[in-house]
Amino acid sequence: LSTVRNLHRYLVLEEMRQDDPTSKVEMPRVPAGIPKSLSEEEAFRLVTAPALELSRFSEEEDGGSADRHRARLLRDQAVLETLYGTGVRISELTGLSLGRLEMTAESSASVLVLGKGGKERLLPVGRAAYAFLLGWLSPSGRAVLEPERSLVWSYVTQEDLRGGGIGFEDADGLIDAVRIAREAEVALLAQEQPDGETWKLSLRSRRRVDVSAVAAELGGGGHRRASGCKVEGALTEAVEAVRARLPAGE
Repeated sequence: LSTVRNLHRYLVLEEMRQDDPTSKVEMPRVPAGIPKSLSEEEAFRLVTAPALELSRFSEEEDGGSADRHRARLLRDQAVLETLYGTGVRISELTGLSLGRLEMTAESSASVLVLGKGGKERLLPVGRAAYAFLLGWLSPSGRAVLEPERSLVWSYVTQEDLRGGGIGFEDADGLIDAVRIAREAEVALLAQEQPDGETWKLSLRSRRRVDVSAVAAELGGGGHRRASGCKVEGALTEAVEAVRARLPAGE
């Protein structure tokens, strides 16, 4: 009907007709409907679906595929909890990077969201979302605590980044998940570089240890409480290079 009306309007405009027989024809009206919402049970099933699958997760799966599967489930649950807990739009969530996420040692976090019109707003992240974000960001739960050096360290391989869907440019933010351990003065995250022979070391200190001095001895630099460097060799060698330069009993 819309096409026919436009045709007759065109004919009148071009003076090919003197009248418009469709001018008095009313367009059919679509009844206004009420948006359909999920029931409470449906909403609950949606929000908890990845967590439910995690609870059934089999540790007997192949090591590599099992880690990737678990990482995806943690990521999906973190996405759902963040959506539910913050009220962000889908487009805003997909535009987030780890650099906009601030995690603290008090089981809380906040995220800086870029919304419409380029406006930013800081939103708190709830405890449930925080827990799954931490589970996803923590490198497969493999952090090692060494009380004798007051050191907590972990590592991320290139395979971890691919399996977890984390971009290389965002990987530096994973140190925030490692440093949450209150028992350690120094946090270390070793990130495997694309060449497979070099480790990028991110160091964080709470207050007593000057990690910039440690990084400087290894050819890096930074600030007293946040520094970094690169070390060639095996992971164990990279960690030992840091460990040997930390004071005992800190």
